[in-house]
Amino acid sequence: MGKLKYFALVLILILILLSGCEYTISEDKTGKSYQVKITEVDKNKAVQGDVEEVKEEGIKEDEKILTEISELDKKQEECVTACRLAGAPKISCEDACQKIKDYAPNPSAQLDETIKMYKEQQKLEELPDEERIKKKQDRCIEVCIIVGGNKEIYEPTCSYACMMLTEYGTEKDLDYSIESYEKMAGISKLKTPEDCPNAVSITNCYYEFAMGWQIGGYHSELCSKIPDETKKDDCYHKIAIQLDDFDLCKNIKGEYLEMNCYTEVAKELDNLKLCSSLDKEKEVKCYKILMDTLPPYKECSFQKGSSAIVWSACLFEQFNLDVSMEDTYLCQIKDITDEERCKAGIALYNKDLSMCDLTTVKAECYIAFAYIDPNFDLSKCDELGEGNGGCYNAVAITTNNAELCKKISTDTSKYYCLSDVALNTVNFAPCKMIADDVGETNLWALNCIKHIINKAISGEASFEEEDCNLLENFPYNNEMINLIETCRNYIK
Repeated sequence: MGKLKYFALVLILILILLSGCEYTISEDKTGKSYQVKITEVDKNKAVQGDVEEVKEEGIKEDEKILTEISELDKKQEECVTACRLAGAPKISCEDACQKIKDYAPNPSAQLDETIKMYKEQQKLEELPDEERIKKKQDRCIEVCIIVGGNKEIYEPTCSYACMMLTEYGTEKDLDYSIESYEKMAGISKLKTPEDCPNAVSITNCYYEFAMGWQIGGYHSELCSKIPDETKKDDCYHKIAIQLDDFDLCKNIKGEYLEMNCYTEVAKELDNLKLCSSLDKEKEVKCYKILMDTLPPYKECSFQKGSSAIVWSACLFEQFNLDVSMEDTYLCQIKDITDEERCKAGIALYNKDLSMCDLTTVKAECYIAFAYIDPNFDLSKCDELGEGNGGCYNAVAITTNNAELCKKISTDTSKYYCLSDVALNTVNFAPCKMIADDVGETNLWALNCIKHIINKAISGEASFEEEDCNLLENFPYNNEMINLIETCRNYIK
């Protein structure tokens, strides 16, 4: 540049600085113009004649921008080349790489990742046909399962679908399916859970990592990051059952899956009492579901007495629960709504006779105790006054003592008692006591004899000829004669 031109430029610059403008136009040695930002420091330098330094700083900044653009251009070209070597059409490669350069938030890093992916694909394409297709089929299955989100459910379907593509489709069909699955799952670049916020399906990403995809083990802490509530529940449910973690079930929001989780873990740990750690409503539901896993009531220690009382006591025994009079809500497990009989059941289960006095069904409570205690205190039956028949009956049956039946004031209850003792002991003597009491072999006495004979005929009991001889002492009638004959035929 000539001296005259140089001095003219300096003069223009000084005038602009004095006018307060922040930008000016400069030229490099080739004559190319650059826009240079002028700061307060620059103004001072310019006034002092240090224009050359300002100009050089602007040139360096522009050269940096040009260098970056040049590097992106090179990466774009490399991207297209790698894409084509991987087997894709030229127009598709150019379009894909151009879009990454123009629109990606970090085009340089994205191009590097894409080039790497294409080179891996290129290596795959160089493998022998059988090995290459097998690897593609495995990848197809892998990404298909991730899209489905549940290996147990989707693995058979995905394996079949990818196998069919291999058997009956073309390799391009397989490639297209892999690409589609990867886009749906958003997993092509996911290596750790920290990558999930950038995934197409954040839900599937966190779910797979929680289940140990790529990182191994189970990671329940990742379940909380899953945005889809249904998938989140499924995540907690599966891991809780795999790890037998009862408390982990408490994170589940859906009622069905939550209760299923509690009961499955309780069964696996053989600790059904875990349900007691829940609030009352869930505790009842938990035990109610587990009812189906328990042995039948016939194995219960409590067999006779008021059904509601016995069922309540059996319920507590089967779950081995710790119950007090305040725990009547637990009878809802067996749909027992009678609170007083539930209390009696609690007394029976705890084998605390004094607790019967806390109920309004004391007589029934005593009877239930009499059936399980051969040393039951008869004075307790006397306390019941006229309603003591059931209590004496229970003691008589438990101890097989027909004489106690005579203490019962009402005939019907007395004869029931004698019939029960006769049947329990396979002894016709209590039946004779009925006949003696009424002075004839009435219907009660006849039925008492029939039940014993039928029990023997069915194979549930047996008796000897001397037992049949006892029948000869009964007051005779036609029915009685037939029963004696039946008895002797049984002996033969």
